[in-house]
Amino acid sequence: MAIIKCPQCNMLLSANSQKCPKCGWEVNNQPTEQPKPMEQPKPMKQPAAKSKTNTLLWGIIGALIALIIVIIVATIVLIRNNDSAENDMANLDASNFVSQVDCVELDDSDYDLASGASIPGLYPHTSQRKIAESELYGMTARELKIMRNEIYARHGYIFQTRDMKEYFAAQNWYQPISSNVTLSQIEQRNVATIKAYENKLSSGLSPKISTGVGLYPFTSTRKLTHADVAYLSARELKIMRNEIYARHGYIFKTKDMKEYFARQSWYRPVTSNVQLSNIEQYNVNFIKSYE
Repeated sequence: MAIIKCPQCNMLLSANSQKCPKCGWEVNNQPTEQPKPMEQPKPMKQPAAKSKTNTLLWGIIGALIALIIVIIVATIVLIRNNDSAENDMANLDASNFVSQVDCVELDDSDYDLASGASIPGLYPHTSQRKIAESELYGMTARELKIMRNEIYARHGYIFQTRDMKEYFAAQNWYQPISSNVTLSQIEQRNVATIKAYENKLSSGLSPKISTGVGLYPFTSTRKLTHADVAYLSARELKIMRNEIYARHGYIFKTKDMKEYFARQSWYRPVTSNVQLSNIEQYNVNFIKSYE
């Protein structure tokens, strides 16, 4: 049962009383005090740590996705650039090459073997170093003419004479592209040396020696270098080595060498025991190291 206090005399009364028995205060004239509603507990705030963790995680994922996209784009660009460069090289025509040959002054190091340049032909050394007249001894007029014109052929010279045109057309490395080529200083000097010796041959003034014969007469007069043998085939190396013996009249046992030197007008088989010079012995060992 609810209890109220009389505001006049402070006497405790029942809430159902109509009047205070002591002072006569009427209870119904005053509003009964309504109980205060209970306050609802406020919801607790969620900690912000989890939200920050999620934000950081999504940030990392986004950064990784962006990095992957950048890598993919960079790879595509690189591939396209490489393809473009290859196409540019493939599309170089003869006129571009002629321009380079005509305008660039070649020096003595243009055919340095260390640079990996490829020098075709029977006589690649004529574009690498100065040759001596003694290296031409024993060569025929035809061989001399080929040696001299081979220098021009390496630059793509378009020959006018029928014999040189037909000869170099049969060489798989020859590309006729220009009637005006520029030779290096070494090549110019070698052309002059060969031409001068050709003139001697035609006038009957060539020296008479027995050792300066064959395709590689210099193998009996000086020590060979890497430049002399680097671009020779196995067959050419074998001929070069055995040519040293052939000049001394060695009688060959193998069928291929016997048949080859039998066709050489200068070869005279006379002995199975020959004495080589120090230079020749050095060159034999040097050639074998490349075979």
